[in-house]
Amino acid sequence: MNKSLTRLWLSITLISLIFATGCSKQELFIEGEVVMSYVNVGDKTLIDHPVFLLADSVVSQNLERWRMGFKAELKAIDSVESRLNFIIDSLRKAIANAGKNTEALEKIFMAYNDTLNLFYKERNKYKASLLKTLIIQLPKLKGIKTNQQGKFRFDAATLGTELKPGKYVLMSGYDAERQSGILFQTVELTDKPIRTQLTVRDIDPVLNFYVEQGKEGVAVQK
Repeated sequence: MNKSLTRLWLSITLISLIFATGCSKQELFIEGEVVMSYVNVGDKTLIDHPVFLLADSVVSQNLERWRMGFKAELKAIDSVESRLNFIIDSLRKAIANAGKNTEALEKIFMAYNDTLNLFYKERNKYKASLLKTLIIQLPKLKGIKTNQQGKFRFDAATLGTELKPGKYVLMSGYDAERQSGILFQTVELTDKPIRTQLTVRDIDPVLNFYVEQGKEGVAVQK
């Protein structure tokens, strides 16, 4: 009888161990790649590209404030462009109405055109620096770079602590020939790992800028 009980106890223990092994806690991680679209290249997976993990609460509480600050900066820049264009248009009309002896006006016109051209160049650099500064200053849980296969992974090894279930935000930057911006993607980690892609669809609708044709800061036709 004792032998039968012993065998039964061993069987139950073995079954419990097998069940526990099969139901062991799965490591949680968030992994993916950054895939951007370029005019001459098409879709391209970015290698050695920074990706950041943020707490969702930080983004949800501050995103509108970040957007308002960026829009305020752009509004100030646009007012300078409007003033320059007003002066250039006025000079163009003055030259057209003068008929002759317009050499002095034309020199002033060309000087303002050069100023506008330089303004476009510096404006684009300034907008890009605003976005980079914001990315640098945001409070992050961790920042890593994509590997040589274009993959990134946030897990216990990269974070130094286990990922807990909850909402997170992936953030990265996008910089193409004509468009730059910040990528945000909200992910919800449950009891399973997450695999995702950051793409151009994740560009924030406000925290980005597009360089219009003719406003690149290159030589203008006079």
